[in-house]
Amino acid sequence: MKIAIVHYHLRRGGVTRVLESCVPLLAGAGHEVVILTGEAPVFGSPLEKYAVVLGALGYDHRLEPANLDDLMGRMTRAAAERLGGGPDVWHFHNHHLGKNFHVTAVTGALAARGDRLLLQIHDFPEDGRQINYSCLRFISDNEGWDRSQFLYPTGTRGRVHYGVLNSRDRGALLSSGLSASHLHSLPNPIGAPSVALDREDNGVKVRDSICKRGESRFVLYPSRSIRRKNIGEVILWGMIAARSGFPFHIGLTLKPENPDAIEVYQNWKDWTHEVDIPVTFELGLDPRWTFEDLLSAADGFISTSVAEGFGLPFLEPWLLGKGIVGRDIPHVTADFVEQGIDFGDGLYQSISVPLDWLHQRGLRYEDELARSLEQSFESYGLPIDEDSIQAAIRRRTANGVVDFSSLTERQMNAVISVIRSDSDFVDALSPHSLPEFQSGSLIGKNAARVRENYCPREYVSRLDRIYHQILEEDGDSGAISADRVLLSYLDPDRFLFLCS
Repeated sequence: MKIAIVHYHLRRGGVTRVLESCVPLLAGAGHEVVILTGEAPVFGSPLEKYAVVLGALGYDHRLEPANLDDLMGRMTRAAAERLGGGPDVWHFHNHHLGKNFHVTAVTGALAARGDRLLLQIHDFPEDGRQINYSCLRFISDNEGWDRSQFLYPTGTRGRVHYGVLNSRDRGALLSSGLSASHLHSLPNPIGAPSVALDREDNGVKVRDSICKRGESRFVLYPSRSIRRKNIGEVILWGMIAARSGFPFHIGLTLKPENPDAIEVYQNWKDWTHEVDIPVTFELGLDPRWTFEDLLSAADGFISTSVAEGFGLPFLEPWLLGKGIVGRDIPHVTADFVEQGIDFGDGLYQSISVPLDWLHQRGLRYEDELARSLEQSFESYGLPIDEDSIQAAIRRRTANGVVDFSSLTERQMNAVISVIRSDSDFVDALSPHSLPEFQSGSLIGKNAARVRENYCPREYVSRLDRIYHQILEEDGDSGAISADRVLLSYLDPDRFLFLCS
């Protein structure tokens, strides 16, 4: 089968990791594969021999009209030259994310032409990406396009299928009008570690360099420190550790690449330089060791993230023989629990903070939340009435406490400063200590479940079945309502400043 995969770029990232896991296996199974991309993979990537770079597919936030017939023709010719004929299936990743509206539009044009498509969605613009969504809405309205067919094309012959990462996203599309026969679950593949990790040989230099105070545990947060990764909560745990005898040290690996996220990140980094807490930034950029050294040195992993498309941080540690502690994301971890993953007591649902701590410092959480909720709904083109706003605020602040992750960075800083001023205040938080890591036997059981349910070969087998279904069957796909998808995600109870 001839498969043309389309993605904005092939630099390091979540989608690229998925492609690196599955494309060589697809080719090994007899499929002819090409990847049309706006940005080439890094040198040495297994995707190099499959990639064809078309700059027009890269990130592009300009809103000028484009010649869609020309772009579609260039894509078709590029795919045919590499595959020896037109694609049997086009496989788009994140076609409607709002990073390049021409990609979104050409997806619809291919669907209207009658081509067979698999549209795999890793991230929804409706889910905390209001700037992206507002740009997409502007384009569709300005061009006079039907927004539902612009964002969620279904074609005219039932030849467009969708793939999603989790059951929440599946439910959103089903409830918005898509036929179950045209919707597929495609949780990301997770490969085994590429190197053997030996803590004694590889990790000792990391621990000797970082853990200066005799901290008993080195806890790693292997992620890029964008806002939704909730770095303020890492620093809160660091301050608690400093007030509790330095029982652990937390390391973060990468800084943000997006210029819009740098200022917030730098503010946190600068602040930690002024205080004595066991948190170290940018370990993954330190030339003294490799990323594998960091993995080896870690006693376990932490995640304080408030939003994940799939949730690799909740699965990868087990394959490394490590546990994970931190903040739960229930709509993500529910699928993993259903597959037999047991997190024990390692994850907490929230960190309750006394609201008075903010009020005493002149920070009106309720007022700022009200303004932001109104602005967020407005950016999505939906109204929200005052009664709904006030009801959401009451639910957020019940019993005089508020979840730490629902605060602004400035408010988070105020909470951390309270703990810094007097360690007795730690007891007012719930929970007020980091959970213990899972036991070795539980880690082994979870690792076995991950290998069984999320291995790359199982993923490729599932993908192969989907491709054949798309190729062999036509039928009624239903029609997706963009407004109903939006309402599935735009919930005042789910709004977070970190995702705004």
